[in-house]
Amino acid sequence: MPFDLIITTTAEQRQDVLGRVDAEYPQARIYLVENRGRDVGPLFKLLDYEPLQDYDLVLKLHTKKSLHQAEGHGDAWRAELYGGLVPADGIGSVLAFFDAHPEVGLVGTTGSMCSAARVAGSRGENLPGTREWAAKLGRDPDDLEYLFVAGNMFWARGLLFAALRELRVTQEDFDDEQGQVDGTLAHIMERVLPLVADLAGLKTAALPLPALPANVHTPVAVTAPYEQWLLQRAFTLNEAHLIDARRNQLPPQPLRLYIVDRIGNMAAVATSLTSLAEQYHKPVQAVIVSPLPNPDPTSQSGIGWLQGSGAYADLLADAQNASAAWVGFIEAGDRLTREGVLLGLVQAAVQPEWQLLYWDDDWLHENGAPDMPRLKPDFSPDLLRAMPYADGVVVARLGALQQALALGPLEAGAEQNDLICRVYEQHGVNAIAHIPELGVHLAQWPWRGLDEPNRAAAFARVIRDHLARIGQAATLEPGLIGGTLNVRYEHPTAPLVSILIPTKDQFSMISRCVTSLIEHNVYPLFEILVIDNNTSEPDAVAFLDGLIALNNPQIRVLRYPQPFNFSAMNNMAAREAKGEYLLLLNNDTAAIQDNWLEELVRIALRPDVGMVGPRLLYPDGRVQHAGVVLGLRGPADHPFIGMNRDERGYMNRLQVTQNYSAVTAACALIRTSLYHAVGGMDETAFKVSYNDVDLCLKVRAAGYLIVFTPHVSVMHEGSVSQRQLDPAAAQAKADRFRGEQDEMLQRWLPQLALDPYYNRNLLLHGNGFELDQRRPVTFRPISWTPPLRIMSHPADVMGCGNYRIMQPWNALEAAGMISGVVSMELLNPLDLRRIDPDVLVFQRQITEEQIGFMARSAQFQRAYRIYELDDYLPNLPIKSLHRHHMPKDILRSLRRAVQLTDRFVVSTERLAEAYSDLHNNFHVVHNYLPPAWWGNLPPQRSRGARPRVGWAGGISHTGDLELIVDVVREFAGTVDWVFFGMCPDKLRPYIAEYHEGVPIDRYPAKLASLKLDLALAPLEHNVFNECKSNLRLLEYGACGFATICTDIVPYQGDLPVTRVRNRHKDWADAIRMHLADLDATWAAGDALREAVLSRWMLQGENLGKWLKAWSPD
Repeated sequence: MPFDLIITTTAEQRQDVLGRVDAEYPQARIYLVENRGRDVGPLFKLLDYEPLQDYDLVLKLHTKKSLHQAEGHGDAWRAELYGGLVPADGIGSVLAFFDAHPEVGLVGTTGSMCSAARVAGSRGENLPGTREWAAKLGRDPDDLEYLFVAGNMFWARGLLFAALRELRVTQEDFDDEQGQVDGTLAHIMERVLPLVADLAGLKTAALPLPALPANVHTPVAVTAPYEQWLLQRAFTLNEAHLIDARRNQLPPQPLRLYIVDRIGNMAAVATSLTSLAEQYHKPVQAVIVSPLPNPDPTSQSGIGWLQGSGAYADLLADAQNASAAWVGFIEAGDRLTREGVLLGLVQAAVQPEWQLLYWDDDWLHENGAPDMPRLKPDFSPDLLRAMPYADGVVVARLGALQQALALGPLEAGAEQNDLICRVYEQHGVNAIAHIPELGVHLAQWPWRGLDEPNRAAAFARVIRDHLARIGQAATLEPGLIGGTLNVRYEHPTAPLVSILIPTKDQFSMISRCVTSLIEHNVYPLFEILVIDNNTSEPDAVAFLDGLIALNNPQIRVLRYPQPFNFSAMNNMAAREAKGEYLLLLNNDTAAIQDNWLEELVRIALRPDVGMVGPRLLYPDGRVQHAGVVLGLRGPADHPFIGMNRDERGYMNRLQVTQNYSAVTAACALIRTSLYHAVGGMDETAFKVSYNDVDLCLKVRAAGYLIVFTPHVSVMHEGSVSQRQLDPAAAQAKADRFRGEQDEMLQRWLPQLALDPYYNRNLLLHGNGFELDQRRPVTFRPISWTPPLRIMSHPADVMGCGNYRIMQPWNALEAAGMISGVVSMELLNPLDLRRIDPDVLVFQRQITEEQIGFMARSAQFQRAYRIYELDDYLPNLPIKSLHRHHMPKDILRSLRRAVQLTDRFVVSTERLAEAYSDLHNNFHVVHNYLPPAWWGNLPPQRSRGARPRVGWAGGISHTGDLELIVDVVREFAGTVDWVFFGMCPDKLRPYIAEYHEGVPIDRYPAKLASLKLDLALAPLEHNVFNECKSNLRLLEYGACGFATICTDIVPYQGDLPVTRVRNRHKDWADAIRMHLADLDATWAAGDALREAVLSRWMLQGENLGKWLKAWSPD
């Protein structure tokens, strides 16, 4: 795996480090730094030199000494951390962890995770600094019950380092190294890293995930991911309103639900009834089927009761005469989810072709907690015949149920599966709808076990009768695990199969392949076509010549003298083939069971099947292919790679025949006429990769099924022909591969993002079939075309990201005007397509990673794209703390980013003018105050001995505040100076109070609590400040503070404030004027408050301005 090694060291250690590194890794990059700030200071210094934010993953290590500890402690701790972060068997498990947990961005070892509140130094030396930084980052400074990575060795995503840059910390800010044990900025930053990750939308976790104390409130990844996932299924208030409105627009969908009590268990019946009473879907009429008599026959509850011992047999006669549009079934003890049935029937109301619905579900533990989710594929005929997977809660239209029952009683013990088979037979594959939402928590009754003998026998009878009804002859055999079936289809004909094997050199591979086809094959009707692509190695040439010399019509060698093109080679051979079927086969495969081709043909001869592929195994017996999942780790990939062949896989899917959207062309059987009908393989777009997936998708689009079977195993080495490449060839291969990936996304993105045989609740990262915790990606309760769906990417969560992204978005969403998500995560095109926004809003996205994401979204998404800025970034004030962290080529970055969008939204007309050469479509939306925060702050007057005069704001106003140093000094004996959020050292001797920053949601109340009689708003005259908004005046005004401000563009207008030139005399005179008549000053504050509350709140017409700015032209 390619990696860069970057080392920081001191000048004194340089020669020693060079001597050690040059011998092992001479291409390492070494930077000299001061011995300041332990390992943390050099990390911040490194950000000046290296774009760490551009790396997918960064491993940070250091030479842990811990000299203050007992002898050997540092060595032991270092060894433990190294071993945990770089396992002895390689970092594959680490990479897989990051793939499986895209929400995690900072990872330490299990033993290094400590509470910031409790591991704070022997005397709590680290608490003040950690609290100060927590407040700066918008966190509650009193809530430090989160975990940090003690020892400061970790894995991190590049996005974390982009967030670290935003802190504007330099190595010069750290203490000189003097052996300090605690209390330094280095110790503070060690504890602050999880908070920075949290701001970047990333969680902190351990390898493996630690079991956290129950009382820890933390941004770390959850230790009970399924429990957390379930909590995310609750509707937001806006979603609930939209669903209610939608339901009122649709015809009612009354449901008659039968609760089947097989053994007379009233407690189980009560459990199900309780969940039914909590249903969001109305109306539902419950009917209990039980061997027990009705305990309250005079009840007016409306609940029906059928007494009998026949379970489903008792209810079906009643169901045929039901008046409800839908009839459903659950077992007593099952707990319906509140929202599942509702979400399914809201969709079904506008899908008249849907005749039967089934949902995802999970199992209830004895303690009542749900677990082991069955996140199912859409309807899969082959999986239905192999395993009872679609049962749980099943709901059918009354008419479909009546038609199904016309065929006779349902099979006792497998009633739901029998009903599904009958509806499929009578109405087709599109009549059965899978709702990818959790519908029910299933009670674990003994008769529900997959391998329970009675259930297994009943299921086998269902499939036997189903096949008989559709006229498909077959033999049913036990499957690879108990309770599953292997259906061996029988046909009156046996077609000729042409086996196509592209090859170049590799004598050992091609000779083994051809020999195995002959030695391990009981199916006699085949021919072998070897497609030679410029073989030159003598032994391989001799082998091919030997095949030709055999003069055997069953074996032919075709020449393809052009550059390697897997698609063109197969297409050429397909034109030469004599067989009714084509078997696409790699040269690094080998037959390992005699009936392999016979079994593939049995499936391929079915008229509804387009392609069939077997299980492919590495030479050591581990799984190489067991179907292809669209969107997995890119356009498509194999799940279960590397698993033992005997493992069950998710929902037993590694061991049962089923439908997938694609199988690999390393070994796949297809009807010759169909291959030609869909155009074969694409020789232009997919010369090497994804040609098989493209072919399969064309076959599916033509209306055919793709089948994977584990009952046939073929050995496959995997990509042998591509293992040895010189650097130039490797680069060309990488470029070609990226091009083929992009073409797949262009051609098939909707299908790749939502594979019908996967599940939208499962990750498209990692090994496949892992739970995706990201609610915006997985949960789609609004199934119809919703209000404008906007996905916004704020630059931060404390400043402009809050005022100009989060607050407007929240207000518009609460008003029902938009839907969507605010996200700190930059999603790949596939996950982004799952959300499918109408509009993408990018705020201050200027890093290479961010601009790359924007470019990908422009390439593959139909969304309208908007760029948003609140400041003039190319010209920050000289004394701004942020200036030296801004990229030197910021204007170039901005130009690249803005040109990828359809509109540029800014906060002031002057800012639009300053950026006018970057875009031709500007919308100006001023800053407005959210009423919930600022609308109810009653003016507070101090009426103390001396007037309170002050300033409030962020940490980047050094130059602005230094304008009034002499003013502050002059009035130090007359007023109490109050500063909040920042106070330059030059002012400190003269102030009465300094208040640290607080989380942004506490900022309004904190500002009002200062009880200022007079507030100041000085601004330097420069382009940056001239482009700013009047936000500070609005905040002062909402608190009722009379205000003196610089007479500068953003503060000009009709707000009743006192404007002055930036001269000492003007500032001093204005202050004296206000101090001379405090009653008039307070009245001025009241007037400013009235102006702000009446014209500058985020509501009404002002909210409409945001909607217009974010709506496509």
